[in-house]
Amino acid sequence: MLGSSSILCLVVISACPFLIYGQYSESLCPSQGVSSRCHCTENVIECRNRGLTSLPNFQTSPWPFKRLDLSKNNITYIPARAFEGINVTEIDLSFNMLTGIHREAFINLKKQLNGVDLHNNLLFALPEVLSTLENITKLDVSYNPIPHDNFTDNVMRLIGDWITEFHFGDQDLQQWPHSLHHLAELQFLKFYGGKMDRIPITAFNGFEHTLRKLWMQSTHLIAVPIALQYLHNCNELHFDNNVFVKDAGILIPAFAGMTKTLDTLSLENNSLSTFPPVLRTLVSLHNLSLARNNLQIVSDQAISEVGSNLTTLNLQGCNLDRIPGALSKLSMLKNLDFSYNKITTIEKNDLQAMNHLASLNVSYNPLAYVSKSSFHDLGSLEELVLKNTSLYEVPQAITNLPHLKILNLEQDQPSIECNCDLSWLYCFTKTNNSALTIVGACYTIVLDIGLYVKNDVRTTCPNMC
Repeated sequence: MLGSSSILCLVVISACPFLIYGQYSESLCPSQGVSSRCHCTENVIECRNRGLTSLPNFQTSPWPFKRLDLSKNNITYIPARAFEGINVTEIDLSFNMLTGIHREAFINLKKQLNGVDLHNNLLFALPEVLSTLENITKLDVSYNPIPHDNFTDNVMRLIGDWITEFHFGDQDLQQWPHSLHHLAELQFLKFYGGKMDRIPITAFNGFEHTLRKLWMQSTHLIAVPIALQYLHNCNELHFDNNVFVKDAGILIPAFAGMTKTLDTLSLENNSLSTFPPVLRTLVSLHNLSLARNNLQIVSDQAISEVGSNLTTLNLQGCNLDRIPGALSKLSMLKNLDFSYNKITTIEKNDLQAMNHLASLNVSYNPLAYVSKSSFHDLGSLEELVLKNTSLYEVPQAITNLPHLKILNLEQDQPSIECNCDLSWLYCFTKTNNSALTIVGACYTIVLDIGLYVKNDVRTTCPNMC
């Protein structure tokens, strides 16, 4: 039952603009019918995963919602004037069963709608209704069975002056759509899937000077497209899950236009066995991910290919059984991720000359031993993540980390022994590092490691400080 203050807010809406949960969402959310009632917050009309087969009947609401979320339903068609009564700038219709959208579906929103998400539907052509949107900047039609010739010139031309972010592609796409050249303002492009093993050299014509970020993922490509050489202002490239590429497919000429601009490069899961030689040409590269490649051994020669400006390196899931000593050459690294490998020990001479390293992640490894003499060169380390390892004790090597702020020892099955052997850790936190946060649970008692060290060691163990 509504209280008196809530009733007053329903009568005088402007007096209570931030009553957005509870009574507000029940009374002012602009949908009708028990089965289609949506939940509303300050900015979102949320109708996600409601089992809808058609749109709710929206009623006029004075609330200035920003986004309508209709994702993960079973909606098959959007009729004319479907959104009268609401005032949003973004609509999410992803993960439905859409086969068509009426040309006048968005008629009352045509001047304000700037984002439409249609990915994972059953559309066989680019909906003509999109050409009526006068300010659309972001469009996602990925994972719809749209053949290349149904990215129609007329629609692409009419939205080309507005679109800055475009997502497309499907596992059955046979050719690269020629009509993409109409997207003259494009800054972000995401391409998924496709059956083609190469794309035309003219693929990025029309937006080669505007594109800043590019994703090409889960394709059948056998090499990095040569067409990339014309992207002169691209600073971020995600070329991932292209398992047919392999080492020979990372072509140096493809990166010719990005040698001075590329800041972030992801080459995850491309069947690589080593660091690609192209890295030595990318003088502005700061962030590199080679995750989920079968690197096994990282040699001095391989590391010599990497530029000296690299600050973030992701080697997650690369089948490494030890920390490569060659990484000591990357002295400017700040973030290093070794999670999901086969590393069993951290030795004294591992991680040398990494004076700038701030975050180290060795989680999800069968790590059982950390030398007390390790970490000596990690004077700037602030975060050490050792989640789900085989450690039975807190590594005393952390006493070599004067600026450590977070030690994460979380385990699905806690294994750290909490007893008076942790007196050294109490002393370390008391005298050297009072700001240290320890995350993880004790094995022997139902208590967090950090709380045990802070309270129980002090009261029940001999004073070792």
